[in-house]
Amino acid sequence: NVYNGRTPTAATEVYTDVPSGRNLFDGNSLTACTVPDGAQVVLTGKNAKMLTGITVTCEALSSAPAGVKLEASANGRSWRTLAEKELTFLFEKSIVPIGIPEYARGDYAFYRVTFEGEGRVAELEFIGENLAKPIGSPQIAEALGLKRSELDRLFRTHLMRSVGAEIRRQRLARVKLLLETTDRPISDIARLTGYCTPSHLTNAFKAAFSQSPKDWRRNG
Repeated sequence: NVYNGRTPTAATEVYTDVPSGRNLFDGNSLTACTVPDGAQVVLTGKNAKMLTGITVTCEALSSAPAGVKLEASANGRSWRTLAEKELTFLFEKSIVPIGIPEYARGDYAFYRVTFEGEGRVAELEFIGENLAKPIGSPQIAEALGLKRSELDRLFRTHLMRSVGAEIRRQRLARVKLLLETTDRPISDIARLTGYCTPSHLTNAFKAAFSQSPKDWRRNG
């Protein structure tokens, strides 16, 4: 799997033509880069199909990019637009989450983000990679330097749900993907998606989809 002449060496790789001179990467995020109008970031790697969204954090309100376009591709050549939106930041270091539509999840090996308007991005984060960890509003708010109320307001404004609801939705979406694309036992899937026990996963899955994970796999 090669892109831009490089071979991915980690589970998830981000390639960028953002001419920042630093191009600092922290796991799966692009940190503190200036983004000229039209600058792009491309994500690929074996876990790209597990992505469920991105977040964009501005460095300052006065230097925030004006908009973003999210595209997806199966081969890195033909691109499908998934979302285009204005970026409205409420305060410095605030975040704007952009969800990948559910119909498009699990189908693409490449994602591309194009920024509109010059600005400075404090962090561009591809989320959905830490679902196995015990995460919640306190940890996310602390990491971003926000109050929990501010974080939840951002998610309710842009995704129409709370942070906790988004984490639950992402975990269940990951469970469905693993059920459909792997033969892993339920105990492994529970561990990979942040459920403390298989029964905890089964109860959450039944509450959301009115059938057990085993039945979903059998009927899918």
